[in-house]
Amino acid sequence: MAAVGKPLIGSRYAVYQYPPPPVGYPRAEGDFPRGETLLMHDPPHPGEVIRKLCLEPLALTVSEAAKALNVSRKTLSAILNGHAGISPEMAVRLSIAFDTTAESWLNQQVQYDLWRVEGRRSKLRVSRLSVA
Repeated sequence: MAAVGKPLIGSRYAVYQYPPPPVGYPRAEGDFPRGETLLMHDPPHPGEVIRKLCLEPLALTVSEAAKALNVSRKTLSAILNGHAGISPEMAVRLSIAFDTTAESWLNQQVQYDLWRVEGRRSKLRVSRLSVA
């Protein structure tokens, strides 16, 4: 029986958390091992999440948020508009400012990037390698 995910936040910006099975629970194929995340279908860019879930509820302008994060307005604007990704340093800054984890921001970026690349999988010219 697969673990049932519960959205922590609503709509397109949901972050799903899968609780670990009870101690001694036999894992069936398809269960989510501890720490494993499920890729979201067409995840939003983390900049969109920052805008909708962090800046808008606090009525922060881009300039105010950039000042609080101690980054330039241009840097934050590039992230918010999807022109730049979340770096590890920015993830730490966001985690401090919004009381989240750096890992959550980096996971969002990885899921966004992976979703985009998987859409181009058939166009990648790669040869399969194996041990003889």
